[in-house]
Amino acid sequence: MATAADSGDGAPDWDYAPSSRPAAGPEAVAKAANNNRPVSGKNLKAGPPSTKDSAGVWQTNRTNVTLSNTVTDADGDKADLTFQVYTTDASGNPKTQVQLTDPDTGQSAAYGVVVSDFVTSGGTASVTLRYGDLKTNTTYAFRTSAFDGSLYETDWSSWAKFHTRGRAVSITLPMRTPSRRSAEGLPLLAPLHRY
Repeated sequence: MATAADSGDGAPDWDYAPSSRPAAGPEAVAKAANNNRPVSGKNLKAGPPSTKDSAGVWQTNRTNVTLSNTVTDADGDKADLTFQVYTTDASGNPKTQVQLTDPDTGQSAAYGVVVSDFVTSGGTASVTLRYGDLKTNTTYAFRTSAFDGSLYETDWSSWAKFHTRGRAVSITLPMRTPSRRSAEGLPLLAPLHRY
C-alpha cells in the first residue's frame, strides 16, 4: 500500500496515492498480479445544470452539487469512484480539501471524500453532495479515483472546477385574509410580496 506524502505538519499533501486513504475499502494487493487496476475517465462533470462557462468551469445553481465521471476496468469489473473536493486559490488552483459529509450517515465522511456506488465498466459514477458542505458563489476543484473492489487506481484523475452560483431569494407566501371574500364567499389570498 502506498503511503501519503507528508507536508511537515503531519497532514498528507493533496498529491498522495489514493490507496493510502482507502475510503472505498481495503486494497487486495495480492490480486494485483492477476488483475488490472480501474481507471477514472476524463469526463468529469458538475451540475445541475452541467454547463461550462467560457473558462471551462462548470456552473452549478445549487450547493448540493452532483459530481460525475466515467470509470473503466480492463477486466470488465464493476468499479466505484472516490470524489474529493478542494477550495481553490485566487489563481484557480486546489487549495484546501473540503470535509464532505457521508450521504448515508450524515456524519463527516472518512478521509473527507464521498464514494459512489459501483457501476459497470465504461459507466458513469456520480455522487450528490449534501447541503452545507459547500458555500454559494465559490469555485471548487474536484477529482476522482477508481476502485474495483480489489485494487485502487494508482493516481487521481485530472482536476475539474465548478462554481456554485449565489442567489439570495426572499419569498413571502400568500396568507389568507378573512376579511376579504370572493364572489363565492371563500377567503381571498393576500397578494404576494416580492423583494
